[in-house]
Amino acid sequence: MNRPKHSLRVSINSQAPLARFSLLHTIFGRWILVIVFLFLPGALHAAACQASTASSSAFYGQVTSITISNSQQKTSVTNAGLICGGSLLTALGTDGYIRALISTTNNSTLVNANGDAIPYQIFVDSGYTFQITPGTSINYFNSSLLNLLGLIGSNNAPLPMYFRTTTGTLNLSKGTYTGTITIQWNWSVCQSINLLNLCIGGYSQGTTTATINLSLDVTNDCVISAPDINFGSAPLVNAFSSVTQTINAQCTKGTVYTIGLSDGNNALSGQRRLANGSQYLSYEIYQGSSGNTRWGSGSGQTRSSAAADVNPGSGTGTTSQGFVYTAKILPGTTPPAGTYTDTIIINMGF
Repeated sequence: MNRPKHSLRVSINSQAPLARFSLLHTIFGRWILVIVFLFLPGALHAAACQASTASSSAFYGQVTSITISNSQQKTSVTNAGLICGGSLLTALGTDGYIRALISTTNNSTLVNANGDAIPYQIFVDSGYTFQITPGTSINYFNSSLLNLLGLIGSNNAPLPMYFRTTTGTLNLSKGTYTGTITIQWNWSVCQSINLLNLCIGGYSQGTTTATINLSLDVTNDCVISAPDINFGSAPLVNAFSSVTQTINAQCTKGTVYTIGLSDGNNALSGQRRLANGSQYLSYEIYQGSSGNTRWGSGSGQTRSSAAADVNPGSGTGTTSQGFVYTAKILPGTTPPAGTYTDTIIINMGF
């Protein structure tokens, strides 16, 4: 009975160091496995792109022809046809890409039914700093563009697009101007990336085509140049000379319009009067250089663009049309000396 007990002691003692070493090795190995298991999922970036819309629209609004020539008009779409998982946008160390190839109708211009055109530009960002050139592929999968868009670290981020008209001498007629942008999207992005930016989940790849319809409504407008009327000084009413001058109007191409003059601030029974306090001096404004037809705002007293003295017809958009008038102090009793004034409002209808 002593031999089994002795044999057992020898066996335990002889294997004890090996058993302890194996146990420590096993525990250490298990901790490595646990650490990898805990950190590996946190290091993965789930990535995917998907087509989100086949067609969208962007409207610049209603703008006068003169405003368009002098200032840039802006519009945008929040989704240009593609949505990508935001976490992939932080994984820029991989060889993925999100490419857009853009083509436009009418050479990147908005065109109306008359064939008039408004040039526009396309941009990646709302600050209009990164312009897209039609016919040249652009890769959104870089930190510069993603920072401009504010998409790094976002989830499910749609890719936007921005548009801006250019200024210049644009002779535009009234109407709706339209243009179409076609975007060919092509992407290849890693679906899972580890801490070392190594792709371990394979690539999500695809292509899609999206269109964006742009539109802008151009409205009529006119610019008027009207000099003040100065009768000068005279000792008697009958000594004032008449004044002949021209009101010039430059209107949107093709605009048919009328011009009327108000009766002023001091009129009495339709008679225009200059005022100095409670004293008045009657005067009148007539159409043309020698006519006797009153130029007013009532029936038969307005003047049409077709009856302009200079460049008659509809508005040309680029040249002024002139309307000659003659202002006269009317005969009557001479009021006390002083400065007599009035204000006339020019009314245009189109």
